[in-house]
Amino acid sequence: MMQIIKIFLILAVIVMFSGCATWRDREGNKAPEPVKSGCEYSCSYYKNNQGAYTYEVCFKECMDKKGYSKY
Repeated sequence: MMQIIKIFLILAVIVMFSGCATWRDREGNKAPEPVKSGCEYSCSYYKNNQGAYTYEVCFKECMDKKGYSKY
């Protein structure tokens, strides 16, 4: 039973970070490419040196600060 729970949690994390959703503002408009590019640039240190998880956290925080959330 514990193995099934572990597998389910791992799959849930993979789906969360797979990028299936799009970034949208409060009105439902998609985030423009310059906004996403700016966050990618500011978090590029983490992508290159710290690993994917740290990059995803940085990118999410950057997009949240700019008023976009993942739907």
